[in-house]
Amino acid sequence: MEPSGHYWKALAWQMKISEEVDYVVGVNPYHVKKSKEFDDNSPGKSDRKDAGVIARLIRDGRYFDIYLPEGVYGESNNYSKRTTSK
Repeated sequence: MEPSGHYWKALAWQMKISEEVDYVVGVNPYHVKKSKEFDDNSPGKSDRKDAGVIARLIRDGRYFDIYLPEGVYGESNNYSKRTTSK
């Protein structure tokens, strides 16, 4: 998954609680952009191209494990966001 914006978190949580998905990993959006430009030397963007680039980055081991805090850690994270934002 390419985490951009905040929309990826809801999908990551759904995938994490799903029994069909073993684990969720992420790739850096900047790496996706640069890898795509390097591979086909065109600035055009499409979901089909991005999916292929993301698959190649994961195949090559260029990903990170997505950490989704649970329990007390998740609750304290949500609490701190609610108290600091105005």
